[in-house]
Order: sequence, then structure tokens, then C-alpha cells
Amino acid sequence: MRRPLTGGMMTAVAVGLAALVAVAADDPPPAPVGRKALPAGDVVPLIEQLASRDYREREKANKALNALGDRALPHLKAAMAKSDSPEAQRRLEVMVTRMERELFLAPSRVSLKAKNQPMKTTLKDLCRQAGYELKNDPMLAHRVTMEFDNLPFWEAVARVCDPPGVRLDLVNDDKGDFQAYAAGEQTSPYTCVSGPFRFTANNISTSRSVQLANIPKAGPANNGEYLNLNGMVQGEPKCPLVGQGGGVIVTKAVDDTGADMAPPAGGQVIAYQPGNYYRAQTQGFNVNLTRGSRDAKVIKELRGKMGLVLLSETRPGVVVDKLAEVKKGKFAGTHTDLDVSEVTVAENSFSLAATFRQRDLDPNDHNWWNGVIQRMQLLDDHGQKWVMSNIEQSGTGVGTMTAKMTFAPADPKKAGKPVKFQIVEWVTVRTEVEFCFKNIPLP
Repeated sequence: MRRPLTGGMMTAVAVGLAALVAVAADDPPPAPVGRKALPAGDVVPLIEQLASRDYREREKANKALNALGDRALPHLKAAMAKSDSPEAQRRLEVMVTRMERELFLAPSRVSLKAKNQPMKTTLKDLCRQAGYELKNDPMLAHRVTMEFDNLPFWEAVARVCDPPGVRLDLVNDDKGDFQAYAAGEQTSPYTCVSGPFRFTANNISTSRSVQLANIPKAGPANNGEYLNLNGMVQGEPKCPLVGQGGGVIVTKAVDDTGADMAPPAGGQVIAYQPGNYYRAQTQGFNVNLTRGSRDAKVIKELRGKMGLVLLSETRPGVVVDKLAEVKKGKFAGTHTDLDVSEVTVAENSFSLAATFRQRDLDPNDHNWWNGVIQRMQLLDDHGQKWVMSNIEQSGTGVGTMTAKMTFAPADPKKAGKPVKFQIVEWVTVRTEVEFCFKNIPLP
């Protein structure tokens, strides 16, 4: 997983400035994709100062390190991992956690300087700069002459692809890669970019109602026209979408006559739901509006915010090792327990029959089993991840499911022996993302 967030608070037991100096001088981990780490000489002296006996010196260093931003992050993480200073540990943990969250939620930035360059070469370069890969070999005759610097990834994609009619779409896998193809005359003009997220308005529908019963004697009937805008949101591959926060809040909606179109109370309240999520490259959303004026031709401006749940990291949950020796057994996980009834290992094939049980049963969690399927992994002794080729299952999927899964290697020529089956757990980040559409035509 690219750019994972840091886990729980690390502990230290003794103040030791000398130890902190030695740690900070070690080779740091690599810098974030597309970002060059600052030289150690610009960061290490400030890290040393975090363990000073003088409170004012510690505060001064803390402020200076925060000002350096994520380019100092590799050095901060290296020091945090090994420092013996409790005071430095506390300050480093706060800084690293904040910087990694900001980095995770920030757009990847790319640059381009192309003169009559093949479109395929251009797209591969943009993906590479952002840490992604163009998986296919698109047959694109288009050539690119363009120059820009430090643009957010989705904005750069729109600038390069939209004029010639080229589509760059996410591949539906867990690696977060892309494929490109010619889109012809089709286009999606109503889009907006918000950090690492791209919103697209797909369609808008309308319904009218006339109240015929229980009409107020003292006033007009509660007649009206209601609009529903349907759209989708995509995150960069570094921000996989696994859930929504309950709906969309409309903060502003006006038509070209100036009439207000916002629904009562701004729409649905964003309320994050606990439980098991389902990973998807695209999440759909709906915006409910009211008709402001029958003379209006367009929604002049629509602003809102949407709650999203993102996958930031994966951790082992249920782990079954030494598969060749396993016949039956019970394995407890963090959120899912596993009762294995049969294991079959053959050349380029592996099958496992088991009953899966949701720990802390939630009868309303209808996505639990789909989430479990997505989190299953089979690894061989070469480190290759096998793919599920078939699944036979029985049960309602709520709390308990019996299934037999068959796996095959992604690349048989490089396959080893299956050694580990696991169900990973997802570490998620919740955020609210703002969007803005303009001049959307009304039906």
C-alpha cells in the first residue's frame, strides 16, 4: 500500500540526546513519491534539539520542523523509530502522524514538457511520476505538445486527455494502476477535482408532485419539483475508496436566475458508519435539490461536501501458515474467525474449504462477506500473491458463511508453493471532501 499512515504511539523510557543524534544520522527511508527528501544536515540538528533541556529550544525546533513539511518526514520517521528520548518521541509522533495524514490526503503532483510526444509515452510518464503504472499498451495515434509544472494528477490527466478524446481509467485491482484507450467523441464535461479525488456528474433527473389530499385551508398545497443529480467520485490509487460517510451535504446551490436550490437543512448529514467496508475504484453519490425557478436553464453553482472512508493500510488478521501441513483447524482473527475443514494443495492450484464467522456479529452489516472476500490473500514461498479462480459458497452472508475457494498463480512460470493464507484487516481514514460543479444544464 502506497504511503501508509503511521500506527499507534511509540514509547520510550529514558532521555538520551546522544542516542537521538546517532539514530537521526542513520540512512532515512525513501522520500514520498515525487518528493526529494531534505538533506540530513537541514533536519538532524533540529531533531537533536527536540531533546533539549530548555523548553524554549524544544518549541523552536518543533516549529522549525513543522515548517519543513513532508520533505523532512523520512528523517523524522527514522528518528521516531529508534529514539530513546520520551520528549522527542512525543513530539515526533505528533508531527509524523499529522504529516502522513496530510500527505495521504494531498494530490500527487506531476509535471510535463512534451513536444510532439506520443500520447502513450506521455501517459506512462504522468503515471510514473505519481507512483502508478499504465498497464496496457494503448493504440493511440495522438501526440502531445504541452508544458506544465506541479499540477495535481487528475488536473494533469484532464489537460492531456480531454481535448483529443482519450480515457485514462483505473484498473479494477488492488495495485492501483491505469489503462488508457481512445474515447472517440464521448466526453464527461462536468467534472471537478478536489485534492486526490475526481468528481463526475453523470446525469440529472426531475420529478414533480401535486398535493391532492390533506391540503391546508389557509395556504397553498405543498406542491413542488425535485431534482436528483447522480454522479461518481474516484480517488487516486493511493487513496482507495472503501466506503461513504452517509451522504452529501449541499452548502450552496443556485440556478442562473439566482434562486436557491438547496434542500432543507442542506441534505443528508454525514455520519460515518462502523463495520466492514467494500473496496471499489468508484463510489456513486446522489445530490437532492429543489427546483428554484421554472425559468432557470442551468445550475449556476453547486457546492457540497461528501464523507469518504479510505483504505490507508493493511494488516494481518487471520493467518494460516504452513498450508501443506494443515488439514483442519480453528483460527481466530481480529474481526473474523476461520474454521478450516479441508485444504488441497496441487501443482498450480490450491483450494480451501472453511466456515467464516464474523466476530462481534452485526446483523445489519450486509457487506461483511463481500469485504472478507476482498481481503483474502494466498501467498507462495516466492512471495507471489495467487488469484482466486473460483468460489462456492452457502449461507446468508450475515455473520456466517461456508465457502470453498480455489486459487491459481497469477504467473505460473514464477509460482512457488502455497505457504500462507490470510485475511487482512483494513486500516481506514475518514475525511470530508468538498466538490463544486458549475453550469450544469437543467432538464
